[in-house]
Parts: sequence; C-alpha cells; structure tokens
Amino acid sequence: MSYYEEEEYDEDAEHTFSWGTIFNLCKCRGCNCLNVFYYDWDDTMMPEIDKPRYQAIYPVKSKVPIGLPKKISIAFQAAYKVKRIDVNAYVVLIRRMLEMVCLDKEANGNTLASMLNDLASRSILPDELASIAKYLKNFGNIGAHAGIGELSNDEIPIVENLSLAILEYIYSAPKLVEIAVNSMEKVKK
Repeated sequence: MSYYEEEEYDEDAEHTFSWGTIFNLCKCRGCNCLNVFYYDWDDTMMPEIDKPRYQAIYPVKSKVPIGLPKKISIAFQAAYKVKRIDVNAYVVLIRRMLEMVCLDKEANGNTLASMLNDLASRSILPDELASIAKYLKNFGNIGAHAGIGELSNDEIPIVENLSLAILEYIYSAPKLVEIAVNSMEKVKK
C-alpha cells in the first residue's frame, strides 16, 4: 500500500486539513495476477459511515464496443474476464461470441465457416473481415482441442484485435452513424 497526501492550513478554523489518495496492490487468488486499486480520502471521513470508493487502475477494464446486442456484449465481457486466467478458454469464448454474431445476423450454414461465408456473400462482412474471422475460428479450434496445439499469451492481442475489428464493423460503425444522424437532426432543429 502506498499513499499520496496533501495538507493545507485553514487560518480561519485554525486547523490543518489533510486529504490524499491510497493505492492498494492486490494479487488475485484466481489468476495470480496483480491488481491496482485506489481511493481518495480526507480527514473529515468517518470510517463507520464513509466507505471508500475503490477505483481499479490496473488491469484496465475492457472497453465494450458500442452498439452490441446484450447477449453479444455479455459474451464479450465473459471472454475478457478469463483472458488473464487461461488463453485457451478466452479464445474459445471469443469463437463462441463470433458464432453468436453470425446467429444474430441470421447467417445460413451448419458450421461457423459456412456462416462466415454467408455473411461475406451478403456483404454484412467484407471479404477481408470474413477471412480474419476464419482465423478467430481456427484459434478457437486450437483452444478447444488439446491435440491440435497450445495457444500462448502471444495470441491474446491478435485475437482481441481481430474480434474488435469484426464487432466494430458490424455493430459499432452503424451505431456511430445512427448517433451522428440523430445529433445532426437535433442541431438542424
């Protein structure tokens, strides 16, 4: 634990007023990773009444892309939560989320690969993103089947960025357009 403290003397009250920030470093029992939290305090706080408001500094929370349907947002966040615990589980959950995207967009096909091809043929996904999505599918297969191989933490940023590119193209970009159009209509009125 470390802290930052400031003091100021109030001449009218003839009192020194103190305030600061407490930083806590904690080790997660689940994944053995470090977490950093902080809270602000001042000397007027009463421990039995004023409960500290802890804020996480590290790890940085996942920024969920805007415009995601609720089920897909929940799946995205679930994958993010296991990312630091087990890369294979993370990639399998990302693959599952990708299948949920296909189902949400009513893709035809019996396999994830055929559903991705259908989304590309209907221009829901451009061909470039459809080929990227196939890499996510393949990483997911490796994560799910121990005999194929073993993923490492090196694959996490690749999988994360590929999945974000797909989610942003399908959901976030149209949502941003909708927000911009609505804002422009309000400005014109």
